[in-house]
Amino acid sequence: MVAFSKGIDVSLGDTIGELLPELLPKHQPFIIVGGPMLAAEIAAGKHAAAVFASPDEAIAKSVADIFKSPIFSVEISRDATAVSLAGALKNVYALGLGIVDGLGFDGDAKGWIVARAVQEMMSIAKSLGIEASAMLGTAGLADLIATSYSSYSRNRAIGDEIARKGTCDLKGEGSVSIPPLMARLRSQAEEFPLLGAIKKIVIDCEPAKSIMDIYFAGK
Repeated sequence: MVAFSKGIDVSLGDTIGELLPELLPKHQPFIIVGGPMLAAEIAAGKHAAAVFASPDEAIAKSVADIFKSPIFSVEISRDATAVSLAGALKNVYALGLGIVDGLGFDGDAKGWIVARAVQEMMSIAKSLGIEASAMLGTAGLADLIATSYSSYSRNRAIGDEIARKGTCDLKGEGSVSIPPLMARLRSQAEEFPLLGAIKKIVIDCEPAKSIMDIYFAGK
């Protein structure tokens, strides 16, 4: 079983890396794939990268070797849970970067938001008892940057449109993942102000500019 899914189950709050061991037959090998792999770029023969994560390192390597090429870099990880969480969180925070675009904020602001997003991704992982280092790797930071800056990114585009049009009826991987993520974090969610700001805009339909101005002011 090879899974490219990057989200959080709406009813259980689990990532795909946590669900598969429960859903698959006992001892069934599985692999979680994460990283900057925008389909349009891959189809055009552009460079991309991925991390193949599985408790069985040999299985992960055997599948990764199928994809490895001069323009497709591969890595191996044994921490499927961390890699799957990184993929889910980067979609959520890519919404925030899209919101920044839609509001017309410039590169300085966007760079600062990227840094804050990565800090929160790592802190969320720690609070959930998941290894945080994956948030800085191919499935985390690399994919966050790709998703947050690419014109091909669905999550970035949703955030952009929400900010520009003042609508919040657009759905994507990131927006669907926010409610179960907040429920899983419970009271700890208050420790992540950027996540809270994104939730207010995307889920609660509060005005994007007002919320982001408050966030930037540190209020």
